[in-house]
Amino acid sequence: MSPSVAFIETPTGTGSGVLIAGGYVVTNAHVVWPFHEARVVFPDGSEFKDAPVANWDYMADLAIIGPLDTGIEPMLLVDGEDIPIGSDMFLIGYPGEDESFPQPTITGGILSRLREWDPIGVTYFQTDAAAVSGQSGGVLVSGDGQVIGISGFSIGEAQFGLVASAADVLPRVERLIAGEDVSGLGKRLVPADGGSLDHSVKLRNFWDTRMFVVNQPVGTDISLTLQGSNDGILFFLDTLGNLVLELDRGFSGIESGSANLEFAGPYFVTIGQLSETPGDFRLSSNHPLAAFTDPDDGTSITVGQTITASIDYPFDLDDFLILLSEGETVEITMDSLNVDSFITVDYIGARDDQVASDNDSGRGIFGLNANLVYQAPHSGAYFIVASDASGLAVGGYILTVKASG
Repeated sequence: MSPSVAFIETPTGTGSGVLIAGGYVVTNAHVVWPFHEARVVFPDGSEFKDAPVANWDYMADLAIIGPLDTGIEPMLLVDGEDIPIGSDMFLIGYPGEDESFPQPTITGGILSRLREWDPIGVTYFQTDAAAVSGQSGGVLVSGDGQVIGISGFSIGEAQFGLVASAADVLPRVERLIAGEDVSGLGKRLVPADGGSLDHSVKLRNFWDTRMFVVNQPVGTDISLTLQGSNDGILFFLDTLGNLVLELDRGFSGIESGSANLEFAGPYFVTIGQLSETPGDFRLSSNHPLAAFTDPDDGTSITVGQTITASIDYPFDLDDFLILLSEGETVEITMDSLNVDSFITVDYIGARDDQVASDNDSGRGIFGLNANLVYQAPHSGAYFIVASDASGLAVGGYILTVKASG
């Protein structure tokens, strides 16, 4: 199987993928995010330096690269969900790789159980075959040499991996190749160029944020200035979510600072405010800043509704607006395979004891879903804020609000 298992490299990390018919390489979305291109290398030494990322599925954590012009034999993705528990399983990929032209590795284990993520109808094989960093996007192979899954998740403390069933992955991949929006979230690509030096920004409330992208070479000095009517705050982050610069020196007026770009890839400028009232801000830089539009921010949701959304960049906050009557009780669930779900309920003028939040009460396939029961202390507008508990992960989630009691 290994000749068709690809090594994938971006400026900030590495992963694995598998060549299928049509010259496409299937991998995980988080392997190539936020880049539009990736370096792809096969075990025979063939190299594609700037292979295009053709489409994304942020809900199932899938992406396709290509098409590539190669004579390497593609692999078939087959249904292995009827394989007995206890059967031998093998993972092939490139874990912990630091070579430019590596050979894939193979690890073995058994099929421990099947898990189902009902919201999107994907089955996952649970196996103790070792899955570590770089293995994402690799293949799970049955004892008789069939590709039955695409590796993606590992549970470090429990030392097992969850691998998406090829039977469920293949229809989504076929739709990705056809150019469809499989997740229903849109492409949500991080801008790779463009932008302007100055931006005027209106922030609605404490939870409202805006994000801008810096695309400049390593070694570039970036100077940033934020001026506004309220107490503004600016975070400058690299692609992995590491804080490079934080500006919040005064209650109002001008915040300014500079930083040097030490790593390849886009950097993120996120601005917010420490005020519940609307504020006007002006963001300036010595290099172009490309605005990212988050379609989830400020979206209205009603009781009985389920919507799909996405944490689009590190420390993204998605604020949803809901109207509740005094005494009305609702149950809110944030379900995701991609992020550690965290939800907060707040409203303008709320005391600390009237703000509620939850991290892991919702269980879910990883036990990381958020679930919160909230009783409205007054009639009016409330914010439901969705985020990743670590602030570092990105990917799709499902938000549900239903009546409780």
